[in-house]
Amino acid sequence: MKDRNEKGRFIKGHTSIKYWLGKKRPSTSKETKEKISISNKGKIRTIIMKEHYRQSRLGSKNPMYKNGKFKVKSGHILVLKPKHPFANVNGRVFEHRLIVEEYLGRYLKPFEQVHHIDGDSSNNVIDNLFLTTKKGNSIAHHSLNKLIKSLLEDKIIRFNKNTGLYERN
Repeated sequence: MKDRNEKGRFIKGHTSIKYWLGKKRPSTSKETKEKISISNKGKIRTIIMKEHYRQSRLGSKNPMYKNGKFKVKSGHILVLKPKHPFANVNGRVFEHRLIVEEYLGRYLKPFEQVHHIDGDSSNNVIDNLFLTTKKGNSIAHHSLNKLIKSLLEDKIIRFNKNTGLYERN
């Protein structure tokens, strides 16, 4: 690493390279920097203007708005419901819990959990959801794992090492 000193810090005057592109980063010319500076000169952005701009891009007015829905890494879908009694810090609730609550006509209790029968956590159709407790949910997942193990032992399914997937025999 010729661009760094013995402490691992960049040496003054080095040129950064995007190694994955094999190109140097483009630098902004002095003329462009001066033009940007002149265009912003004398502009005062008051707190009122900043708040007005923020309000103009909230919720459905924001170009990134997706009907208040947000998908997390686990595949579960969060819905924006800030007034819900069990909403998280950001005012979101899991969609599958909302669907079961609507079906039952009551809020779910904190110890109640919703199990996705087909294992797809984004499939929130009421026929795919099963209301249970934490223990019941663990038992359901454990029974699925036992079933997979017995299917492997009976040679009904097998693991293909070339594709990295389970297949039917």
